[in-house]
Order: sequence, then C-alpha cells, then structure tokens
Amino acid sequence: MILAAGRSTRLGALGAARPKPLVPICGYPAITFSLTQCAAAGLHRVVINLHHHGEQIRQELGDGSRFGVSIAYSDETELLGTGGGLAKARSLFTPGPLLVINGKVVSDLPLAAVVAAHKGAPKSTQATLVVRPNPDPVKFAPISVDENGRIVGMRGRRGDVTAFGKVTDQMFVGVHILNPSLLDRLTPVESDVIDQAYLPALADGARLQSFSLSGYFEEHSTPLRYLAGNLA
Repeated sequence: MILAAGRSTRLGALGAARPKPLVPICGYPAITFSLTQCAAAGLHRVVINLHHHGEQIRQELGDGSRFGVSIAYSDETELLGTGGGLAKARSLFTPGPLLVINGKVVSDLPLAAVVAAHKGAPKSTQATLVVRPNPDPVKFAPISVDENGRIVGMRGRRGDVTAFGKVTDQMFVGVHILNPSLLDRLTPVESDVIDQAYLPALADGARLQSFSLSGYFEEHSTPLRYLAGNLA
C-alpha cells in the first residue's frame, strides 16, 4: 500500500494545488518512483489511499498498467491517518504481510531486499521497519534499535524486550512490512499506526526488526526538502 491521502499543508501553495505524492521530482511525480520500485521487486498489486485532491492521483496513475502494476484505490471521505487508512483499505489486501510506503518518499531502497529480510526473519517477527541514521532527533521521533537490528523502543518509549548490546536511535523512513497480527490492532478511525499498533505490540514484547537504508532518501514534506530532492 502506498499512503497518499495527506493534506500536504506543509508544502504551502504547492501543496494546496496538488497532493504531495504528485509534486514533480525532475519531471516525475514523486509517487511514480515507488510504483516503479514495486514493479521491479515483483510487487504488482498496489493499493493507494486518496483524500486531498485524490482525483488528481487517480487521473495521473489510472489502473497502474503504465508502471507495471495494478492499482486499487481506497477513498477516504475523512482523513484517517496512517493507522485508520490501513484498516479501511484492508479488504483490498491479499492475506499475508503488507508492504507500506509513504507516497512522498523517493529513495534507492531495494524493496526486494526488504521483503527478503522480512521473510528470513525469525518466525516471531511481526514487522520490519526501514530506518536510517537520524539527522534531527527533535524533528524525527527516534526508533531505538539494538546491535541485532531488533527494535526495542519508539518515540522515547521502550518496549518489554531485552536489548542486545548498544542501542542507537534511528529515523523511520516511512517504509515497513506488517504482519496481519499488527493489522488486527488497527481500526478504521483517524489514528497513527505507531500509536495504535507498534507501541502496544512493543509493550506486549512483540519482535519488530529494522532494515537499514544506507543510500539516497528524501521525503519532500516542506519547500526546502522538496527543493533538496530536485537538486539531488
């Protein structure tokens, strides 16, 4: 699922005119980078949620065949956030783990490697979150990771787990794989997936793992970041 329903308010006039996933990065709408990455990784069924200027996204992407995928849309009359949006769209998912991508993100992340890491994780693993070094812990809430790559805390709250070795604070990049056990914690009301699913799971001692992104990443939330993405 690609999340594309945000209001885009931090982009000012540009965000008022179009949804953030459609802002052009060197001429290509931001969301199309994720679509082509999905196709390259063999992930051909994509769900996209819509709210702010959703008709523009539907018109631009169509059925997805131009990008090598098949797209289904989940319309949100009221914005439901990252947690409620997943819950509302769940009937469109096939059984099994779900890969989620933030539609404003452009990176060189190898999605096939993320999928392989999740499949190869211990059977008790409920999710794999992609992280990178945190450039600004004040702006980006930390994800605490131990030396084995296990997530032991989020947003300054530690889970009921024992860390192995040194713990470092990382930045969540908005790409993750969730098992159905986590989707079961979500309801179709406005909510945040970390607050509604991940933090309660950590408190219960659930095993969540990280996948480190070492390459390019930009998320285009503000005019300065949008400029940086185009210049890069």
